[in-house]
Amino acid sequence: MKLIGCYVENFGKLSHLTLTFGEGTTCFCLPNGEGKTTLVAFLKAMLYGMDGYRETTTGFCDRRRYFPFSGGRFGGSLQIEWRGERYTIERTFDKKSESKDELLVYDGTGKKSAVFEGKVGERIFGLDRATFERAAFIDAERTRFSFGGSIREKLSELVADAPKVSIARAVETLDEERKRLRADRKTAGRLTGALPTLEREIYALEEELFSLSEKREEWKSLIKEQGAASAPPKEKEKRLKSPWLFLLAAAFAAVVGGGSFSGNLPFAIGSFVAAALLVFCFFIVTKGKGQGRVDGGNDGKWQEVALRNARLLEKIDRLKEELALEEEKRERLARLKEERTNLEKRRILIEKAKEKLLQADEKLRGDYRRPMEESFLRYARALDGEFFSSVAFDGELEPYFIEGGSRREAEHFSDGAKTLLGLSMRLALIENLFRKEKPFLLLDDPFVFLDERRFARTKAALCELGKEWQILYFCCHESRKV
Repeated sequence: MKLIGCYVENFGKLSHLTLTFGEGTTCFCLPNGEGKTTLVAFLKAMLYGMDGYRETTTGFCDRRRYFPFSGGRFGGSLQIEWRGERYTIERTFDKKSESKDELLVYDGTGKKSAVFEGKVGERIFGLDRATFERAAFIDAERTRFSFGGSIREKLSELVADAPKVSIARAVETLDEERKRLRADRKTAGRLTGALPTLEREIYALEEELFSLSEKREEWKSLIKEQGAASAPPKEKEKRLKSPWLFLLAAAFAAVVGGGSFSGNLPFAIGSFVAAALLVFCFFIVTKGKGQGRVDGGNDGKWQEVALRNARLLEKIDRLKEELALEEEKRERLARLKEERTNLEKRRILIEKAKEKLLQADEKLRGDYRRPMEESFLRYARALDGEFFSSVAFDGELEPYFIEGGSRREAEHFSDGAKTLLGLSMRLALIENLFRKEKPFLLLDDPFVFLDERRFARTKAALCELGKEWQILYFCCHESRKV
């Protein structure tokens, strides 16, 4: 893709401005405040549009920042060449709403075209606005390399949609969560984590429920035993029948005596005396010593039965209280098992997510990172071969150098060296990210930290890059013109 020219109708402070872009490197050297950054924002808006905003929106977005100072129609046009054809892209922007913007595309014959389907930048480069901006728009902030994480991570972050998240940190977070669920090693002879703790609790509950099932059988047996112990002894009834024998004998003696009273007086008198004695014995047995013998014989046995019965009732009540908790324990066991199932599913998902991340990391390493690493090293040494020839890179592409026999980490590099490191990373990304359609590069005064010697080498490198890419270079000082 190549830029041919543009017309800025009204955009920020720029108004009715026509520009033509040539092959290779085009330099715009203008004082501060003359619209260099505004022109960069305009080119980006022509390709990707701008986000809308509301009165409650926080931050100073591009649509608000570049609304025309002098009024008039907000927008312009851009002429490009893509896949051997020329197109003119016209956009007009509403003050606030993205939905009210207008986009028109014309082909080389002046006819309207739907070739980009309303998504110009995405259709041309296959990248969203944020990724394209991180790659093709280079300023002093984006070239100044900052340390805190390996270059491998930074190369990955340039491609990622979330630049603050690296695969290594994501894997570490997943590992921490996995260990929270189930630790790899035992502590004090037992596994730690939510799952082992839950499993121990489930095992203890199952043991309690098994014990309760045995107690339920014991409780049923005690109920039967207590019912049998509460029945009165039958011996009492039998003993109470025996004194009536005396009364029957007395009645028999009286009848016999009465029958023989007229014929045999002495026999009759004797029969009456015997009957009286038998009646006397009946009263003694039933009300005196005899009744005392029956009752006294049962007193000790009844006390023993009552005591045993009380103990049985106490034990039955205790078992009943324990058995009353059985349903509650079963419900808790069901909840714990469900929780264990969910945690186990979560653990499996975490392991799968980690596996997928590592696979993605390997794919990224093969598809992008390894080629980017090679390109990065090549650009770094091309920009300042004298300096970077003395710099080594470890297995994580962390740069360092040896001075006075000691290893010096990259934090000791000057701002100029850090700028070249950052630029090398950007160029490596562009070379590998845009394999099918090479973009134009927008360099917005990125070399403010370079001294004269380093800028001369960088200038020569940009001229070489201009043979392959279209570069729009903006600066504010004659000393940094290319």
